[in-house]
Amino acid sequence: MNRKTAIIFITACAAALVLAAAISVAEQTEEFHKTIPGGGKNLDVSLVNGTVRIASWDSSSIQIDAVKRTNKSAGELDKVEIIVKESGRDLSIAAEKVHSLRNYPKVIVDMTIRVPRDAKLIKIRTVNGNINCNAVVVDGLFRSVNGNITCDDLTGSVSASTTNGNIALDGDFYAENIKTTNGSITVNLNGLTDDCDIHTVNGSAEISLSRNSDLRLEFKTVNGKFSGSFDGIRDLSIDRRRLTGYYGDGNPGLTISTVNGDIAFNR
Repeated sequence: MNRKTAIIFITACAAALVLAAAISVAEQTEEFHKTIPGGGKNLDVSLVNGTVRIASWDSSSIQIDAVKRTNKSAGELDKVEIIVKESGRDLSIAAEKVHSLRNYPKVIVDMTIRVPRDAKLIKIRTVNGNINCNAVVVDGLFRSVNGNITCDDLTGSVSASTTNGNIALDGDFYAENIKTTNGSITVNLNGLTDDCDIHTVNGSAEISLSRNSDLRLEFKTVNGKFSGSFDGIRDLSIDRRRLTGYYGDGNPGLTISTVNGDIAFNR
């Protein structure tokens, strides 16, 4: 084989490899759509890989729209099933691997759910993905591991946790426990009905309360500073790492802690 022929051969092989790689990573998708009549449901959503988006709308039905995606063959999509179960007022929606598989397939399921205004979110969970909600009623938990939790115009009572992600909650709601490890927390809420713990390790925390005439504060940071409005607070004590004080009878309690970040409080 002469040099020119060798160059042509090598070029052709390289092109074939590039084409094969492009074909092997071409995204395969499959859509899922389901409408469930009747409002007033208690919603439980569980994903492994994918983002959950939930918003209210002016309809008495629940609309579920999902897209399964993979960069492997189309057969990979069949390894994940979207399962919808109703039991009275309870509605569960989950993306689950088929029972014969040991490991979760290389499939991402992104889900958009529209709910009537009288529906209630009980548990919304994903492992690798974000949770986004707008104008919904909550009486439970938002949980992710690797993803952000962003919710606007909430009502009800909320707990939220993630490990690697930010948490941003806004609305006329009451908070319980809000935690992340690597991320910031921003909460603008109605108030507290019970003690609330807000915690992050690597990130700042900014909290705004519109109510609660009675409140006990305990803020802690290692590498950060405190800021905010503390008019009317009693027995205010501030040092480099800790702030304490209370309003009214001092209950319920709000504890905010971070290692590497600032704490801001507005009331």
